[in-house]
Amino acid sequence: MSSTAFVNGSTLTDAGWFNDLDTVGYSRLSSVTGTNTITATGPVSMTAYAIGQRFLLIPANTTGTAVTLNITPSGGSALGAKDVFYNGAACTGGELRQNVPVIVAYDGTQFQIIGSLGKRGTYTGTLTGCTTSPTVTVTYTVVDNVVTLQFSGNFSATSNATTKTVTGMPTHLFPAATVNFCCFTGDNGGATISSYADIGTDGVMNIYNGPAGAAFTGSGAFFFRALTTTYQRG
Repeated sequence: MSSTAFVNGSTLTDAGWFNDLDTVGYSRLSSVTGTNTITATGPVSMTAYAIGQRFLLIPANTTGTAVTLNITPSGGSALGAKDVFYNGAACTGGELRQNVPVIVAYDGTQFQIIGSLGKRGTYTGTLTGCTTSPTVTVTYTVVDNVVTLQFSGNFSATSNATTKTVTGMPTHLFPAATVNFCCFTGDNGGATISSYADIGTDGVMNIYNGPAGAAFTGSGAFFFRALTTTYQRG
């Protein structure tokens, strides 16, 4: 939509300009349906997507994977599905939440979610290096590129290896660089001690025995409790 200079006493006859104004003025999308393949009704005067168009969208459901948005002008034909991006990348799940309003802008190729969103979800972490492979739910929150992890419980198992890892992190949470954080561990049935763990850029968490980062030795009862950690994702 181009800028227009108004002159007193002139009759305004540019229907195209007024149609652009209508598109801006009635930019709240209605009849929104779908979860990851979203359809919605837009302004009646809208004839095509244009760079800079912004729309208020109230999602019908919380998204779970990559997302597309297809707008149909009121009384017209669908303009075609376009990808929805957040922070310059395709959505991976949770960026759009049910009944939470969000603004999207068309950049000429896809829609971009405007503003900083808090994305929340869970994944299952699996412990390796023991006679069993216990799991625990890990809750994550993402704001821009900052990730916060919170373990919902503790790992308890019988050790059978010197290397202890936790796997299962989704790729969109992988850190930009190795992250170190505090935890508590117990080895060979002994007392719980303060230790540390790290998460590599491959998303695998390595657990160490004590603050010096020693390997675990022998077999016996193993206990691991992680503290909340925050880091920058890649």
